[in-house]
Amino acid sequence: MPSPTNRRHMIIKKLAAVKRTTAAQLAQELGVSEKTIYKDIAILQSEYKDGPFQVQSQPHYGIYLRGDENEALKISQNFERASQVPNSDRARVFDIYHRLLRTNDFISPIWLAQQLHVSERTIERNVAALSAELQSRGVVLEKNQHSGLKLKITEEKRRSLMFQLLNKYWGQSWKISENGQQAAIKFDGLSENARLISEALVQKLTEILNQFSEQNKFKFSDFEFQSLVIHLAIAISRVQQGQPLTKRLGGSEERQRVNAKQLSTMIKSKLGVTLPPQETDYIQLHLIAASTSPEQMQKSPMGFEIRKLLKGKLENFGYDDQLLQGLVIHLLSTIKRLEAHMSISNPYTAEIKQNYQQAFEMALQLVASIESQYSVRLDDDEAAYLALHIEAYLERKRFDRHVISAAIVCSTGQGSAQLLAAKIRNEFPQIKIQGIWAAAELETQEFSQVDCIISTIKVEIMGIPTILVSPFVTQDDQAALNNFIQANQENNSADHAEFDALVSPELTWARYQAQSRNEVLQMISQELVTKGYARAGIFESALAREKVSSTSFEMYALPHADPDFVIQPVLAVCTLEQPVKWGTNEVAVIFFLAMDKTKSQAELDLIFDYFYRLTANKRLLQKLSKITDRKELYQAIRGEN
Repeated sequence: MPSPTNRRHMIIKKLAAVKRTTAAQLAQELGVSEKTIYKDIAILQSEYKDGPFQVQSQPHYGIYLRGDENEALKISQNFERASQVPNSDRARVFDIYHRLLRTNDFISPIWLAQQLHVSERTIERNVAALSAELQSRGVVLEKNQHSGLKLKITEEKRRSLMFQLLNKYWGQSWKISENGQQAAIKFDGLSENARLISEALVQKLTEILNQFSEQNKFKFSDFEFQSLVIHLAIAISRVQQGQPLTKRLGGSEERQRVNAKQLSTMIKSKLGVTLPPQETDYIQLHLIAASTSPEQMQKSPMGFEIRKLLKGKLENFGYDDQLLQGLVIHLLSTIKRLEAHMSISNPYTAEIKQNYQQAFEMALQLVASIESQYSVRLDDDEAAYLALHIEAYLERKRFDRHVISAAIVCSTGQGSAQLLAAKIRNEFPQIKIQGIWAAAELETQEFSQVDCIISTIKVEIMGIPTILVSPFVTQDDQAALNNFIQANQENNSADHAEFDALVSPELTWARYQAQSRNEVLQMISQELVTKGYARAGIFESALAREKVSSTSFEMYALPHADPDFVIQPVLAVCTLEQPVKWGTNEVAVIFFLAMDKTKSQAELDLIFDYFYRLTANKRLLQKLSKITDRKELYQAIRGEN
């Protein structure tokens, strides 16, 4: 919805184009109430009463302009041009980045200041912010005193960055339409933030790719279709600017090589652009990735290789087949995509890092191994996608912790045993039935996965409780089962107890005065070493972790180090007198999590579960940041006051 100022200028533009209109029509077009329109009209009447035109509102006739309509149109057009100029630091950083991506030449800061209607000092501040952001992505912003600014990157890297931006802003611009037999993908238009290339070109490429898909019975997923359109649009734009790729790629799949040549021919025929062979090579990569099924991916030599790597990295963390399968398929497609210089943006990275901290940490470890093995670079956006697979696995584990595994034993035959099992499943969803056994079969059964036995006869198995019930599950039987469930399910205070055990009053600081992130980390690290919780080097290890990905989340930070530097697990807590810059956030509460390798994965799950609930409570975080007494802070963290 436009701002009130924008809306009023839209009204002027509308009135300059028509003889008259009504409040109802304006309200419908602008998505506001008629009451709001009448308020806008009153403001416009007051603002332009002595101007070259006046806004008139007459009952039973409508709303119209009196005076110089051309002057009204000129005012609205001038406002539109002015409103397109970025008016915040963040918007200017983004605008400068776009301009640098579009050219291989230097851009003058003086020229930027003129274009963006700000001072050179403002541009200098914005360029410094952009340079820091680019540096975190491995991109150098070259600064020449005489020539100006320029991105110091290869053509492949430039296209990768363009792809990432366009992919991010086109997410809501596609729709699928069915014409009875063939599903076609349509493009609804670019957002203002994504005008790196021509919208008309995108529309034409969408039509060409739909035609190619129909002719060759080639099925694209929506993401694969969008990715190839974006890639082709960038490639054509760069070729037309005299910046083609120079590196040839080897493709082993003959069918997709033929398809890539056919698509290049269609582009030449319809757009008059000849793509050189090296550009066709990259089209072939896209088609190979799009034509490979998940089953084929998993059974490929690379699929087996990644699966083996994942098993090694996840051995202590834990995994199930569903996690391995999801990660293998995702990583195979990711590696192929990155080899074709297609980086993607993840709109939920910040939320994933904050809400799924344990999963994201594990994802970063997997990323390091994948980068080393396959010579690709996965940023935080890519790691966040892996974290979703890992978090789904952790959720399955959490659910399993609350499920009681039971075996049904019945002496009156399989019919009554199945009836008993059905009643248990329907009335007690917390109980998972692992098997239905006859009494005579007990000696040959494996009980390691069984928490209890529900039986119609007395059964004694060493270490496994038995709940005696009738085949019809009476009210008394139900009470007995409920009592067992209540007694055996995890107590809600278990994670609280695990967390409390980590907090120490000697490692709690309230309203500590520090000027920077590094100063806080150095103080906490030194205290950990002095008090025997950590070894020398923990400070450097924590800094190294921050370089991989910032550990800050809005109001708080969760720094940590390599477990090899930790002697005894502990959580150091520090609140600050004034927030410090930590990554992209201003942080006032710091939780330094020093964990060694002695904690089991189940214990870590409990700790992170409780920690998530604690940090999700913004009111509590604000309360912690205001406490001035060390003892009171310690008690508040433990929930004692």
